[in-house]
Amino acid sequence: MENKPLLFYDSGAGGLPYLAAVRARLPGLRFVYLADRENFPLGEKAEEEVRRLVLHSIALAVRRFDPALVVLACNTASVVALQALRDQFPIPFVGVVPAVKPAAFSLVDGKLAVVATRQTASGPYLERLIREFADGREVIRVPVAGLVEFAEYDYISADAEQRRTVVCRELEPLLAEEVGAVVLGCTHFVLLEEEFRSALPEGVKLIDSREGVANRVVSLLNGDDTRTGRGRASRSRGAELYLKGGAGEQERYRAFARHFGLRFCGAVEAR
Repeated sequence: MENKPLLFYDSGAGGLPYLAAVRARLPGLRFVYLADRENFPLGEKAEEEVRRLVLHSIALAVRRFDPALVVLACNTASVVALQALRDQFPIPFVGVVPAVKPAAFSLVDGKLAVVATRQTASGPYLERLIREFADGREVIRVPVAGLVEFAEYDYISADAEQRRTVVCRELEPLLAEEVGAVVLGCTHFVLLEEEFRSALPEGVKLIDSREGVANRVVSLLNGDDTRTGRGRASRSRGAELYLKGGAGEQERYRAFARHFGLRFCGAVEAR
C-alpha cells in the first residue's frame, strides 16, 4: 500500500489546483496526474459518451498506476460517471462537484450563480444540489465553455491582463446580475481564480470545492500510516504528470508541470 499513488484525473489541466490542495495536506505521498487530452473537452459531450470515455480512461489508469485512491478532478466526469466508477472498481473515488452547499450556506444577500460547462450547468446533478441545498434561492446557471478552452490552451502563455480581459468578457452577462456568491463549477476555472476575483464586484464570494475534496481525501486515508506518512519523517515523494493523447501538447504540459511543481512523464500507453 505504501507505494501506491493517489491518482488525479481530468481531461486537461483543470484538476492541477486540486492536486496542489491535497498535496499540501499530504506531502509525504506519491501523486499521479493524468490529463486525458484524447477526450477533451468532456463538458460539451453527451452524458452517455462522457460516461463511456471516462470509464475507459480510468480503467487504463488503474491498470497502469494501481492507485490507492482516485480523485475525479473534473466536475463533468464526476456528475456523470462517479457512481459507475464506484460500481466498477474496488478502490475509493472522490468526486469534484459544484460547491452549491457551502455557497448557499454562506450567502446572505443576492443571487447564487454557478459558472460551469454546458453539461454540468444543464445536468440533473446540479439541479438536485440546488433543490437540496439552495431551495428557495434564485440560482443562475452560467455556461461558459469559452473559459475552459482559454484556461486549457492560453493560461500558461497569457499575462495577467490578458487573462483578466477574457474573464471579464465571458462573465459580462453575469456581472449585470446582483449576485452574492459565485460557484466555480468547472475545475479549469480555478486556474483563473485571481481573475474571477478581480472581475467580480467587491463583496461577491467566490467558492470552489478544493477544501472539501482535500478534507474528503484526508478522511478516507486517515488512520492508514502507510498512506499518510505518519510514523516517519514527512517529506514530499513527488508528483508526476502524464498525458493520454495530446500529440503536440507536450511543451505546454511541461510548462504546467513546472508551474505546479510536478515531474512531466510524457504519454501513458495501454499495457
